[in-house]
Amino acid sequence: MKVILYYFFLAFTLLLSINMFLCISSKTPKKIRNIIRFMMLIIIVRYIGLLYVGITDSNNTVLMLKPIKNLNMIFVPGILMLANYVFFRNNKQKITSVYPFLGIFIGIYAVLLCFSKYALSIGKDFGFLLISSNGIMEYFVFCVILEFIFLLILYNIGKPYVNKLGLFTEIIAISVNVAEAFMFIFGKGIFPVPVLGEFLALLIVYYINQTFVR
Repeated sequence: MKVILYYFFLAFTLLLSINMFLCISSKTPKKIRNIIRFMMLIIIVRYIGLLYVGITDSNNTVLMLKPIKNLNMIFVPGILMLANYVFFRNNKQKITSVYPFLGIFIGIYAVLLCFSKYALSIGKDFGFLLISSNGIMEYFVFCVILEFIFLLILYNIGKPYVNKLGLFTEIIAISVNVAEAFMFIFGKGIFPVPVLGEFLALLIVYYINQTFVR
């Protein structure tokens, strides 16, 4: 049952991601639309890869897909930083302030990818699993990034004009992502890879888009 739920969740999230990519409101500012589309491409590639890993029987193909394993390290914090820009409602802040953070997240992802070795494991229920030699470090770095974003939210949440509901939504997403990461650190993950926190980040994308539709 858990296997069916996992692959249903992957397929549903993939379809939702494609729909969001195609249906971004024209009222959303162009630069924000571009960032959202870039982020959606990342998550679409990740979920196509995860689904493929589940159905293939080729060891070499699975190992070639190792870049998809940590794409959430770009997607989740990238979406949260974009959400901060939108929800803080700071007229002095420009959208270009998000770009350096995206560059940092991509850089961290690339460094971890280069310095990690990957091996295949055959799970009892889920088939092939990609195991990283630096798995604990990857989850730890991910949590540190999210805690940094959490502190930014706490610093700004009491300011006037901020979108408090949006910021509370971010806090929930951060909490779930951190909790899920710690579950994997202690070997208690529900699914083969963290996906629940990513889904909440995906809902934040929808919230961002709806902010400009209203």
